[in-house]
Amino acid sequence: MRRCLLELPDFICLILVYFAVLLPRWRGDRKGLLFRTAFYVYLCFVLHFTLLPLLLPTRVPSLHINWIPFRDVMNGYRGAQKQIVLNFIMTVPFGVFLPLIYRKRFFSTAGLTLALSLGIEFLQLFSGDSRIADITDVLTNTLGGMAGYLLFLPLSKAALSGEKPAPADKTAPKAVPKREKAVWAIFLCQILVKSFLAAIF
Repeated sequence: MRRCLLELPDFICLILVYFAVLLPRWRGDRKGLLFRTAFYVYLCFVLHFTLLPLLLPTRVPSLHINWIPFRDVMNGYRGAQKQIVLNFIMTVPFGVFLPLIYRKRFFSTAGLTLALSLGIEFLQLFSGDSRIADITDVLTNTLGGMAGYLLFLPLSKAALSGEKPAPADKTAPKAVPKREKAVWAIFLCQILVKSFLAAIF
């Protein structure tokens, strides 16, 4: 129950980010809007299962790191195989969405999946839960992203048919609207307040 209450402000802010920041940018392309929205929802679920609630660290990181690949399986730990499968499946959509939306190639997709997994494992070191950073998760996540790319290939022609690459925008970058600044400020403030309350109670 406490975890749900801590996650609720994060989800409210993620919804606010979508409607106030992302949707106005994506509205011009209906097909792109569908894919990008699905990708954003997927990333929100990844956050839910790996990092939420978002809290500032109130202690020195535990540095619980497993550097031995597939150690849990070799030691016969209960649920180790299931965890490997779940970590593999988790990033398969990531490997599909990257080439679908951003036209990434195989090695770019693999590299970005690796970066995503490393980022998650690093942030978990500062988590208040009993999570540990695990090299096995990094490997299975990366393999999942690569598998997602391979699954995308047979569908790529149909998914991208009739689409022309968007021309490069050579204009000067636009200033960030005040609305977007306010949304990000709200997101950061709720993390600060929530972290303070969680540390007290």
